[in-house]
Amino acid sequence: MSANSNHQRHDEAHGEESSEEGREELSLILYHRTTAERAESIITDGFRDSTGHYLSDSIHTGVWLSDVPLDANEGAKGRTLLEVTINLSEDELTPYEWIEEEKPYREWLAPAALINSQMRVVIIDEDS
Repeated sequence: MSANSNHQRHDEAHGEESSEEGREELSLILYHRTTAERAESIITDGFRDSTGHYLSDSIHTGVWLSDVPLDANEGAKGRTLLEVTINLSEDELTPYEWIEEEKPYREWLAPAALINSQMRVVIIDEDS
């Protein structure tokens, strides 16, 4: 299978099921906001880990994903929204969840290698 086979634009993927035999149905739909240029790179090559302090004293590394589309008000950067369907359970993502009091959404900082190996990603919104 090529690196691109699970990565496509929304208009190409809408309504189609995976033809790969023996693969479980992808179960969680999460979101990632980025720039148009980075979105194309993610579709072609997968996510890359980013590293930063992220409002803490420690360094953290991973890919930001959320259970709802976020925007600049929640700290998400970029005008392109990706829908990331992953074949992982919530329990498998639990170690990577960022829990904040009174936040009305869920957010994870998960390793790119984990996400890339279990995902299908499509662009669902571009602000051109």
